[in-house]
Amino acid sequence: MAQWASSFLEAAVGIPKIIGDYAGVGVFALTLGIGRTYYGKMSGKLDIYKAMLLGGVISLACFITAAFSPFPVLSLFACAFCGLGVSLLWPGTLVIAAEKFPLAGTSMFALLAAAGDIGAATGPWTLGLISDKAPLIMQKLGFPATQAVGMRTGFLAVSVFPLLVLLSVFKLRRKQKKHEPEEAS
Repeated sequence: MAQWASSFLEAAVGIPKIIGDYAGVGVFALTLGIGRTYYGKMSGKLDIYKAMLLGGVISLACFITAAFSPFPVLSLFACAFCGLGVSLLWPGTLVIAAEKFPLAGTSMFALLAAAGDIGAATGPWTLGLISDKAPLIMQKLGFPATQAVGMRTGFLAVSVFPLLVLLSVFKLRRKQKKHEPEEAS
């Protein structure tokens, strides 16, 4: 979201670039920081799985809202508040990995960093590719082909990433609950 919000808000939603940069990307960064700060302060009291599930739901809702909303302000809010949704996904991944593999050491974190870099490149690239190709496909099918349609289609397509996060965290949570000792009544 952070890489494409400014262009999306300008081209697909019609919001001036300066507003998209400050109110969209700027508030994205602010909400990302707020989410991470809150978790840092409350980390011992919050269930990381629930926090990551909530983050995945927020992120998915923001991508789908941005893709379909006919209201520019709502699209702007979706881009901005996606930062809150994604704020715990990376730190949460590290926390869960450290819980699951306490003896893995720095090599595990190096592999996670590499995987994170691949994801950070693949998502925006996928969105760009789909944004470029969707108008051509729409035109061949006889539908209006605009950059806005392409970008909205791209945002909808990459909503699969937060959906995969949700499915993965849900599966990990279920697996963890199976292995937790039952509390005595």
